[in-house]
Amino acid sequence: MSTSMDLLSVELLDNIVSFVQPRSALFELALVSRKFNSLVTPYLYQHIFLDSNSSDGGNRHILPLTFLILQNPSIASLVKSFTFRGSFQDEESWSGPGDTDDDSRLPWPEHPDRENILRRLIKKISHSEEEEDEWLEKVLPQYTPWDDAIFSLLLISLPNLRRLDLEITNYNVAYLERIFNRIAFSAPPFDLNPVFTQLSDIMIAGNDDRYPTDYVLLYPCCRFPAIKRLYGHRLGAEEDSPHLSEITSVPSPIETSELHDSKLHTDGRFQSSGLNNTTSTIETFELRDSKLHLSDLPIILGALKSPQKLIIHIGNSWAWTPIRTPDILSALLIHATSVRRLALDHEDYYPFEEGVGPDDNADPVSFIGFTAFTHLRVAPLFLFGHEDMIHAPESGSGKELEMLYRLRGAFPWTLESLGVRAIAMGQEMLTPPARDSCSWTLLRYGMARCKDNDYTFGKPGERRLAELPSKPSKASNSGHPTHQPLSTPKRAYICYLYAYTGKVVSMVGGENQLTARKSDDEKQRQQELRQWHSGKSVDWTEKIARP
Repeated sequence: MSTSMDLLSVELLDNIVSFVQPRSALFELALVSRKFNSLVTPYLYQHIFLDSNSSDGGNRHILPLTFLILQNPSIASLVKSFTFRGSFQDEESWSGPGDTDDDSRLPWPEHPDRENILRRLIKKISHSEEEEDEWLEKVLPQYTPWDDAIFSLLLISLPNLRRLDLEITNYNVAYLERIFNRIAFSAPPFDLNPVFTQLSDIMIAGNDDRYPTDYVLLYPCCRFPAIKRLYGHRLGAEEDSPHLSEITSVPSPIETSELHDSKLHTDGRFQSSGLNNTTSTIETFELRDSKLHLSDLPIILGALKSPQKLIIHIGNSWAWTPIRTPDILSALLIHATSVRRLALDHEDYYPFEEGVGPDDNADPVSFIGFTAFTHLRVAPLFLFGHEDMIHAPESGSGKELEMLYRLRGAFPWTLESLGVRAIAMGQEMLTPPARDSCSWTLLRYGMARCKDNDYTFGKPGERRLAELPSKPSKASNSGHPTHQPLSTPKRAYICYLYAYTGKVVSMVGGENQLTARKSDDEKQRQQELRQWHSGKSVDWTEKIARP
């Protein structure tokens, strides 16, 4: 029996090629024969990963790659995923081939039609002769270092791009910002020739681990036509000034604890409207380790169309912009009728460790205005407020009862799962919550009855939150007092993440019963990021409801 590879069907060979690892082996396989070259080529270009910090430098190949894509539409159509890690080059970061290794940045390929190809594309996307000349000045030089301008031309030339992962800095994104906004608002030429029609997954990550990265690219991504999942990481406002107010305007956040009566919630123009957005319904929006200016947050959220899952993780203490819990929730209530899962959290460092600033607001908030969501994971700050967390009411006091009444009415009828996450620092590590703390109050007045695998908090004989009498509210027209509706999630849990040890301790069952498990958020996040970069299918979002 012949063992010739030629006897195998193309479908079987294609299936075999799809499992070839490492990816570098595909380059050798492509040289075996024309048949293998045609089989391997789609896998070679399916995912493009450029890392400026790698040994050969992601920026090094950007010019030959861009020309290959522009010259060969058949190759461009193969690209499904594009990732860039590191930082863009410009005239300041790259001094030319004579100062270092001559191969530190490969030039444009020598081709008689190269300049014409670039000129035609730039003329097509420019809105004036001045802009056209500006583009040409940046991209035509043989060793042009302007990655921002080059990446703009490259990305809009990928018709089947589905996943985009960009790490950016606060500098050298002006061309990308210009192109992204024109695509988002269907400005010429993208009104007649739309791009990114299959781009469903986007991650915009800041390059700096310490200082916040501007989020000017995040806003247009919210409005891309096919967006389904959008992730922002390490983004924020470095100073207390809005970044997006000139783009559009929405009502200012309402500074009140009665958020379910706010204009942002009741105004039909902004509830899951996407500000007249033509995008498809978005599934997930995640903003992690980020702190947007409070006037920009509703602009970003308002650009989304009917999101189903929102994850807002306040972080980056070097972003000098206030934190106002009522305003944050007011912005989230734009989508009160569509959000089903919500996570509202903050970084390991407690944001008010040094006190509440004059421009901050750390009051507790109510989630009663959300009419669709079933899962909530929240930091205690948003439930209790800073004052009650620092100076917890005495057990059994009228103040504690008032706090419980407020907590009892903070959740909608639709809520099925509630997770409360807190951070224990310093001497509090690996110890249960203090008996006079708000978290201990949650343990004593648990929100779930013991059924099957559900968790029960509190000791036998103690009143549960669900069993507390309803608090009388204002009298009705008949003169009789009315009662607040009872809203109790079917399942609740408390998850403590100890920042210095990476260990998660779930408060389960009775008075001091602890179940510990290892956890390392940063390591897990890095692993998920690596999976994302490799093109593997991965749900980068956090599991909101987990025991």
